[in-house]
Amino acid sequence: GAAIGIGLLLAAAAMVWLCDGFRFVGATRETHLLKGAAIELGIGALEELAYRGYAFQRTIRGLGFRQAQIAFAVLFVASHPLDAGMSVPAMAFAMLNIFTFAIAIGMLYLRTGSLAIPIGLHAGGNWAQQCLGFGVSGIDSQGWLSPVYAGLPDWVTGGAFGLEASGLTFALLLASTVSAMSWKPS
Repeated sequence: GAAIGIGLLLAAAAMVWLCDGFRFVGATRETHLLKGAAIELGIGALEELAYRGYAFQRTIRGLGFRQAQIAFAVLFVASHPLDAGMSVPAMAFAMLNIFTFAIAIGMLYLRTGSLAIPIGLHAGGNWAQQCLGFGVSGIDSQGWLSPVYAGLPDWVTGGAFGLEASGLTFALLLASTVSAMSWKPS
């Protein structure tokens, strides 16, 4: 799961970079990447347990998978506060991307019957975003590198919120969600 999360995040960063959305400079501050990995693993595990754990699983049994998916995706979006300084399109893409991510992760839980891949994907993606110096859900990150934005709108680059607010990331998340919906593990 972590490898998938890291790969998806690197693909999102590459898409924005190819549009001349940013350039990287070396980080000027000390970074603690192992500490960051441990923190992101903890956050990923806690969020996945909260949003795809027992309550989600019980809701599936009570209401059905679709209703549980929508309800917990909305709760997941609500747990990620937006920055008032973001443009309206960036806010919309941030909410849409977080919602779509929650749907994809829920599908992975359904397909595998386990939270291992969702936790790994969530933690890996957040850790990669942090390592590259992007914000993680609006929280400033310290990484190996630091992106310097090239003047494109924040709905393209994600801005200070992170790649989660990029319209380009939405295309990648949509493709990932369709893949998760059609994947049948052996």
